[in-house]
Amino acid sequence: MDLVILDVDMPHLDGLGVLEELRAQVRTACLPVIMLTAQDGETEEKARDLGANDYLGKPVQTRSLLGRVRAVLKRVSS
Repeated sequence: MDLVILDVDMPHLDGLGVLEELRAQVRTACLPVIMLTAQDGETEEKARDLGANDYLGKPVQTRSLLGRVRAVLKRVSS
């Protein structure tokens, strides 16, 4: 797995909790994560504090998401 795109608001799951678990596990601690949400700036701050590499508000435009994916992958590969 090269990158995770994670929605903050998922049925039966809390995306911020999933991010926290990813960062707590040795195998996934450095895995790049882009968070998606329709929530406010406070949620973005929490996501960044938990280690999200990037953050996009919904609705997400495909071109914008692809650009962010490329940018994150480039940052983590250098």
